Amino acid sequence: MAEAERRRLSRLKPNLERRAHIYRHVRDFFQAQGFLEIETPVRMPEVAPEQHISPCAAEDWLLSTSPELHMKRLLSAGYEKIFQFGRCFRKGERGRWHNPEFTLLEWYRIGGDYQSMIDDTEKLVAAIAGVLKIKHLGYQGQKIDLSLPWPRVTVSEAFRKSAGWDPIKDAPPQPLDSRFRGNDRSRLDSGLLRNDRRGQDSGPDKIRDLNGLRRNERRKRDSSDIDRGNDSYFEQFDVDLVTKVVPDFAPDRPTVLLDYPAALGSLARLKPGDPSIAERAEVFIGGLELANAFSELNDPAEQTRRFREEIREIGLRTGQQRTMPSKFLKALADLPECGGIALGVDRLVMLFCDAATIDDVMPFTADKM
Repeated sequence: MAEAERRRLSRLKPNLERRAHIYRHVRDFFQAQGFLEIETPVRMPEVAPEQHISPCAAEDWLLSTSPELHMKRLLSAGYEKIFQFGRCFRKGERGRWHNPEFTLLEWYRIGGDYQSMIDDTEKLVAAIAGVLKIKHLGYQGQKIDLSLPWPRVTVSEAFRKSAGWDPIKDAPPQPLDSRFRGNDRSRLDSGLLRNDRRGQDSGPDKIRDLNGLRRNERRKRDSSDIDRGNDSYFEQFDVDLVTKVVPDFAPDRPTVLLDYPAALGSLARLKPGDPSIAERAEVFIGGLELANAFSELNDPAEQTRRFREEIREIGLRTGQQRTMPSKFLKALADLPECGGIALGVDRLVMLFCDAATIDDVMPFTADKM
């Protein structure tokens, strides 16, 4: 072994020991609440079609981008509370907070919704901090108070305050090209801010390197009067989220951002009485997007429509033909109301190890194989 490699791996040992402790504490937390730990396939014939996630091929099948579809099939069969540490793979995702292979912690509960999943997340992080005897989390020079409950703010409130427009009701105030300059662009390019649910370490880098803007977010194209079905709307949302909204969050507290535009929640239930809002929430701590929660959509017809539109967009953009996850859609008819969430394990470990990059909590990233 080369000496530099030996030193690098030796330096990581304290963080990898803490990572193992965190896994144990997470299992203790969920098992104490009656959750069943499950495992689902890593290789599968189809994944959820999402145009900003590129799956990795495994012969004539694909590697998992998320365990979600199989976990929901278990819920449809009568399982009530389940969790999983899922190995996930997404092509082309490498950066300060990203690796093409990463770990998502996903859990689901029948009768839950996006708010109750955030409640779970607060309690989980607080429980880990308690076991590790951490009252104020120190991350990259900032002390963060983890006491409950965490501040919650809607997308409308946060954007009106920090970006001057409401993505639920308004078109962006000016064209992207005139706003996305100078410091804003350099911030994204350098990854100073920070994936998801499909947050890879919500997994947001996902706040978001410039080349990967919103590639890990779920989207539902629609044809609203504000035209949220075009790329400029999503790009402007992303740029303002990264450069204006998240930097305005209190640095010494976690923040929960909730009630996203319907166009940014393709597997989420829409808010009763207000179809312009998706019941989705994200957790941000120390500038990292940590977790992505949903009230889960359980309408097979609506989910089929959304997937069909994603498949169409994928074909137009890439020429690739994705298949409809038919077994999942058939099972969806039996899915009770439930909440689900995906938390980026690598980012969770980064927070509790005060690690600046994913390389500090993962011994063999894609470029160190």
